[in-house]
Amino acid sequence: MTVFVIHLSAAFNRGWAGNHIRIREVREILNILAPFRAEGKPHILMGDFNSLSPKDAFTASALLKYVMRLDTRRKNLTLNDGHPHLNSVVPPKLRFLNPVLRTVARSELLCNLFDLAAYFYAPRGCIRLLSEYYTDCFRHLHPHEQGFTCPAAAPAGRIDYIFADPTLVERLEMCHVLVTGEDDFLGEHASDHLAVTAEFGLGVVPEVPATPTDNAISDSAVSRP
Repeated sequence: MTVFVIHLSAAFNRGWAGNHIRIREVREILNILAPFRAEGKPHILMGDFNSLSPKDAFTASALLKYVMRLDTRRKNLTLNDGHPHLNSVVPPKLRFLNPVLRTVARSELLCNLFDLAAYFYAPRGCIRLLSEYYTDCFRHLHPHEQGFTCPAAAPAGRIDYIFADPTLVERLEMCHVLVTGEDDFLGEHASDHLAVTAEFGLGVVPEVPATPTDNAISDSAVSRP
C-alpha cells in the first residue's frame, strides 16, 4: 500500500482565487496518481486539504471567535506560530470590515447569520473533485457526524481527510478524529489541527461450530489482513 501525504494551499484571504489554486493542485495530484488507479494498486491520500467537503457543516462563528482571541493575545507579538489571524482569512479589499466582524463575534444572532452565509460561501470544489475517484473514509463510516478538525482548540470545520482508493474501501474498519490521545493528552496541545486516524484490514471471522449431525470436522474460518 502506498501512502500520499498532502498539504494543499490555504490562501483563504484570496477568497475564490485560493479555491482555484487548490483545484489546480488536486488536478495535478490526480494526474500523478493516475497510474496507481489504472493498475489497481492500493493507495490512500491523507493530510490537510484546507477545504470543506460538500454538504459538511461549518460553524464560521466559532472560527471567528477563536481568531479574535488569538489576535488579542498576540497583539504585541510578531511570532508566526502557524495559527490563523484575522488578516490571514480576510481578503485585503475586505479588511475595512474587520471592526464589523468583531461586532459579529459578540452577538449570538449575528453569529448565526454569519454561519449561514459562510456555509454557502465556503469553497468546496477540490474535495468534490477528489470524491469522484476516492472515498472520504470518515464520512463513509460516519455520515451524520461533524468530525471537525480545525482549529483544534475550537473546531469549526473539517479540512483534514483520509481518502482511500476503491480497492481499500472494503477493508476500511475504523476512522475517527483524535480529540484526546494517550493519558488524555489533548489534541489541541499537539497541533493546531486535530488528527484523523483510520484502520484497514479484515477482522477475524468468529469460529463456526460443527453441526453434530454432520459427523464432520469443521475448520475455523479466519480472515487475515
